Formats: sequence, structure tokens, C-alpha cells
Amino acid sequence: MEEKSSADIHPHFGHYASLSTRTRIALFPFIYFIGGIVIIVIAELLRASQYPAPTRSIFLDPLTSFIILLASAPILGSLYKRYCLESDRLEGTMAALVDNLPLGLIQCRANGDIITANPYTSTLLGYSENELKEGGQGLLFDEQSPAFIAFNNTSNRFGHAQAEFQLRAKNGSRIPVEVTSAVYRGANNEQYVSMIIKDLSYIRKLEDIKSWSISALDNASSPLLIVDQRHNVVWQNQAAAAEITGRPLEKVLKRRANLWCQLKLSCSQEERIVSALKNQHSWSGLLRIPRSKAVSPTYKCSLSTVQGRDEITIVSFAPHCDTPGQQGKDDGTDALTGLLSRPAFEQGVMEVAPKYLQTSGLSPAIVVFNIDHFYRINTAFGVDGGNRVIKAFADLLRTTFRNDVLLTRLHSDRFAAFFPANDSKFQVSAQVDKIRSLLTLPLNTGFELASITISAGIELIHDLEGHTRDYIVKAEHAANTAQEHGGDSFSFYSEEMTESTTQLVKLSSALRAATNSDELRNAYQPIVSASDGSLVAVETLIRWLHPQDGMLRPATFLPFAEEAGLMPALTEAVIHNIGNDFSRLSSTLKSSVFSLNVSPILFKDEDFAEQLLQTLDRFYIPKQQIIVEVSEAALMMDFERGNAILKSLRQVGIHVVIDHFGRGQSSLSYLSRIEADGIKIDKTFNDGILHSKSKADIVKSIIRVTQELGIYTVAEGVETEEQAAFLRSLGYDYLQGYLFGRPTLVNDIVHELSWSKFLRS
Repeated sequence: MEEKSSADIHPHFGHYASLSTRTRIALFPFIYFIGGIVIIVIAELLRASQYPAPTRSIFLDPLTSFIILLASAPILGSLYKRYCLESDRLEGTMAALVDNLPLGLIQCRANGDIITANPYTSTLLGYSENELKEGGQGLLFDEQSPAFIAFNNTSNRFGHAQAEFQLRAKNGSRIPVEVTSAVYRGANNEQYVSMIIKDLSYIRKLEDIKSWSISALDNASSPLLIVDQRHNVVWQNQAAAAEITGRPLEKVLKRRANLWCQLKLSCSQEERIVSALKNQHSWSGLLRIPRSKAVSPTYKCSLSTVQGRDEITIVSFAPHCDTPGQQGKDDGTDALTGLLSRPAFEQGVMEVAPKYLQTSGLSPAIVVFNIDHFYRINTAFGVDGGNRVIKAFADLLRTTFRNDVLLTRLHSDRFAAFFPANDSKFQVSAQVDKIRSLLTLPLNTGFELASITISAGIELIHDLEGHTRDYIVKAEHAANTAQEHGGDSFSFYSEEMTESTTQLVKLSSALRAATNSDELRNAYQPIVSASDGSLVAVETLIRWLHPQDGMLRPATFLPFAEEAGLMPALTEAVIHNIGNDFSRLSSTLKSSVFSLNVSPILFKDEDFAEQLLQTLDRFYIPKQQIIVEVSEAALMMDFERGNAILKSLRQVGIHVVIDHFGRGQSSLSYLSRIEADGIKIDKTFNDGILHSKSKADIVKSIIRVTQELGIYTVAEGVETEEQAAFLRSLGYDYLQGYLFGRPTLVNDIVHELSWSKFLRS
């Protein structure tokens, strides 16, 4: 961007302000001398007016003149600083502000020639600054349109104007913007026009989404209410008006209808729900809505508190009926598997266990079975495939154990079995091992699925002092412990497991709270050119500044984030941090391209691309400066769908890199079809490559194919100069690893020696 002259910043000061700082310093003694003479002359004139001509001297005495010159120094110095030096400082500040402004800004002459444009304008419209200078306003506006002519006339008449236009982008599209102009004159008395350009496309998109969402909620078949802090209804959809309140929204608002009055709850019910909302911010359960002249229907009601400018509670109602996959209430069975429902199982244990406890030597046992990595099955084969696996495993349990063994599905992929006639740890262990051995064979699912594994937890019952659910919880603790140690195993419950599980629950809860605070930070690691070592991008890695445990690495908390469904919130936090760090890194580093890792859980979402683009727009991050890294394994789960998502990202200017290439199931033949700009060859190929000819040959083959396809390659895990030199000789385009810099927080980058060569001078 061209620098404005100081004369434009201080037009009243004229050509003197356009001089360089060095010239002004050289001129200062002369200015000081002339200024001092002027002050002495003024003092002499004042003195002459007070004394008669015969008694006054022609000039002040030398001592008085010296004192006046000395006293005038601060005044002249202050004026010099105000008009000479501050202009330089203001000039630099204004230039930095304009370059990092999240709005378009162009400066034109009165004839429409564009003098300069800030980087955001180029990013928004796709033109370089030189293209804008050559094309002028006619490149962006339809100068003959009545709207533009009226805009120009208003601007010239009043000195400013504001209007909405459809600007022509380089790719041929029309971008809706709001343009605000300001007319001013420079030091040479020439007229200039500054235009601020605000992108309206994302605002209108958000408004459309908001309108669609409200319309969808209003026309939803299930009743929905929103209540304020006093639990007065402030909004309802049409179904709620018909089934819950019985009145249109205007009358509900006029009457200030209270939720508890509408539901006609007892005092104890109201207190229980209010307490749950206060402590847990949510409540769900069955409620019967009274009807005066009809049968009172039962609804499954859910209340959830949302914190915003004002706290509100969303209340949803669903007709209570059993659907496939839910546990039945009438016949006591699970609708998906045909096993006992959990209430029926718990009741059965309480009835049967006392009979066997009275028999000497018997210790009934509850065993919880958990299918390992079940989320991967759901990801690969969908919900229907996951349900088939659940039913097949239930059939295996039913056919393997005796009729006196009670079986239930607790939830999702977790099952429980009650062995009443167990006499020892050895016997129940043998039963678990029997199931594990049978699972080495493929299940009868109707589709090709490799064998699965399970983690099991065992709790022996020695008395009935507690409830059945207490024993189930202990068995679940044991199953979780087995799964944490790699799965495909079992363990017996011990008191230490409860403490461990409690700590994990606390960690998961703290992570959920951290997504709404500033505890999540971004660390950046340099990616350099293999040819000259220059910085080309930085990979963005998340860190958690835990209040008690300090800085935590992703491996410590990402597994909990995936299980708790927090990956979208974590990704948004990373992008938000990029938005906060963007200006600082752009002015500090020689490159401000950010590489962003995407979780496989997010990538399987149909709306992933649209959500990512909306998030980037919300934080004013240019799409051209983002690289999305998707693991090869995530892409190969559904290649055609995933490849289409990558294509849509590339079409809007986002770069795409396939991470961990070579670890998954794809082959080199897929490279010609993958919608990607580059690949990161998996670190396992680079580890020990100096001493492995087979690894080197594999990497050479991959690089040769990518070069023919125009796909660049990145080497991870580079730690030594010898390794870097060898990887360069293989043909890698870019390198990344501790040799060039460790992941570093934004505040520490300028202080790290390894980053010094990547900083702007």
C-alpha cells in the first residue's frame, strides 16, 4: 500500500510537513534562532511602550536577551514536536491501522483513479492493488448507473455519502457491500475521495439463516417455548400455542404467562426442576399436560438454560411414545435388541440375587460389556450399520449364556449381564473370556466387518446393602479402566477406580467450561521451504491453559473432547484465536498463512464446509490464508463425499492438505483423484529414513507421482540438519519439525531464538 504524505495528514502545515525528519532536525537551529529574534523584538516593543524615549536603550541588555531565548526553548520545542515529529509517528500508526482494518479501504482522485487500496480490499474482491490502480473505479462500480451517479453527487455536495452496491469481483461474481465515502483536499489543494467498503454478504447470509431458523422452529410439529429468568413465556411456536398454552403469542405476552402455571405443576415438581436448572442448567423428564375437556397427554419435556445478554430457558416437548432403539416400558424389553430393559434388569437382579446370596460360597456378579471404538463403526457404516452390530452382539450374548443369566442393553453400545450362580472370580473371568474368543470371528451383521473387541468390567456382589444401579456403576468404572488400557481386556472393580473416574469427569467438565473462556490458546509451528528455508506457513496447534495443571497438550484432553462432543467448540476456539492473532502475526512474521487441522468427527458432518466458511467470515479471516489439513483416514471413510467437501473448499480459495498420507488404506492411484493442493507424508516414513533404503524408495515414489500431478509434499518430524538435507535430496517441497521451531504461543514468538529468522525486520 502506498504511504500517504505527512502533508495529507497535516494539510494546514503545508509543504514543511512533507520534509523528512532528518531535514527538519537540520532546520531546527535556524528556526529556533529566528523564533528567538522574533520574541526579543516583541519584548523590546512592549518595553518601549512603557518607558519614555529618553530613558530607554535601543535593545535589551545581553543577559535579558539570553534569558528570553532560554525561556522560549520549551515553547518552540513543543511546537516543533507537535508539527514536525508527531506527523511521522501518526503516519506510521495510520498506515498500520489501515493495513489491518477488517474493512475495505480505497483512496481515489476526483476523476475516479484509484491511488491505493488496503489488503482487505484485495482479499474481498480478488484484485491485486496494481490491478485496482490500473482499472480505477470503473473496475468495481457501474459508473453510468443512476445509483452511482446519485452517490457521487451526494458525496461531492455534502462531503460524504453512504449507499449499498454490488461490486464486481475478479471471478465475475457480484459482492453486496456498503460503501461510505469522504471527500477531502490534500496539501496541493487537489480533491481526494476515501471509500470504506463493508462486506454485507455474510451479514445477509446470517440474516437469512436466522429467518429460516425462526420459520423452521415456528412450523415444527413439536411444541417449543422460550421463557425468561422469571420463567414467563416470551416466545412460542404454533404447536405450543395449540397444545400447551392454548393462546396466540400476543395474548401470552400480554398475560405474562408463567411456565409453571401453564404446566400446572405441583410445588415439589416445580422446586425439583428449578433446582436442576440452577445446578445443572438442564432438566428432562415426563410431564402430563392437564386438559379440561380431553385426555391429558404425556410429553417428554426438556428444559435447557442458555446464557447470553439475558438468561433464557428453552423448553421443548415431544409426545411420549416408544420408538425403535428406545427401551420399552410396557413389555420390559429393549426395542432394538429384545434384551431386558434397564428397569426390568435392575428389578430382576433385586429379586433373584437374595436367593443365591443365601447359598454358601456363591458371589453373584454383574459384568458390563463395552464395544471398543464403536464410534468408528458408526462413522464408517452409519447409524444403521452401528445398530446391526449392536443387535448381532446382543444375539451372541443371548446364545452364549445360560437362561438364568439376565441380560440388558444399558445404552448405545454398552451391555450388562448378571451371573447369579457365580462362585469365584475365576468362573466369571472364564465367561468373559468365552465372549472375547467368540468375537475373534466376524459377527453376523450382513456386511463385511472385521472382528470387534470388547472391554469388560466386573463387580462381585457380596450383600444387597446397595441398589442394583450402584453395582452397575462400579462395573462400568471397571470397564472404563479396561478400555483406557487399550481395550480388548477386562478388570475387576476397586475403590481406586472411582477416584480415577471422578478425576476424568472433572477434567471433561472443566474442558467444557474452557471452551467459553480464554483458557484455550493457539501454538504455532513453522513450515519452511525446502529450497531456501523461508517461512511459508504456520501450523496451528491447540493448547489448554488449565487453572491448576498448567499448559496441557492436545493428547491430554482431545479424547475427552471427542467423547463429549466438544470438537466443534474447540475448532471454533482455534479459529477465534487465529482471528485475534492474525493482525499481530501478519505484522510480525514473514508469512501469515495458517494451517488448520480438522477432526475426523467434524469432517464427516455434511455441513462441515459451510460451517467452516461461516466461522472464518465471522472472525474476518481471509480464506486464501487458510490451509485445511484432513487426515487420510478421515477422507477414506467415505471418499466420494469427503472429496466433494475438499473440492468445495478449494473453489473458494482455501488450500487443502492430506495429513498422515501413507498411514491409511489409500494407494497412489487415489492421488490423481484427490482434491488437494498438497500432502503431508506420514512421520513414520521420515523416522529412520537415513538408514532405511525401503523407506527412502517409498518416499521417492510418492514424490515422483505428486510432482507429475502438481501436488506439493511436506515432510513432518524433521529434527536434524542431516535429516533435512536428505529429505531435500528426495524432492520434498516443504519441511516441518523441531529443527525449525517448536510449537510456540503468539506472545513468545518474538522471544524465541529459533523464530528470529522468520520475523520481519
